[in-house]
Amino acid sequence: MPDWVSQAEHLTLTGALVVAAVVLWRSLNAEREWTLKNTEAIATALVAATDSNKELRAIITQSVEAKRELKDAVVSLEGAIGRLPCTGAH
Repeated sequence: MPDWVSQAEHLTLTGALVVAAVVLWRSLNAEREWTLKNTEAIATALVAATDSNKELRAIITQSVEAKRELKDAVVSLEGAIGRLPCTGAH
């Protein structure tokens, strides 16, 4: 085999290796960018979920307090009604 054929074969293999390395590098960069964007989207969703949970907790707390106040008002009203002359209990 002539020397130039061996050199051409070596250059072709080297060129193919360089092309493969560039393709792999770009592929890894694209995957890394996708992973970063995906992680950012997940973090944003978690922040939104945390905010929603805080808001829901505040609403539940307000609801519980309103129900306590309503219960106290009903108990107070019950006592006041029981003391009325028309109820028969003096």
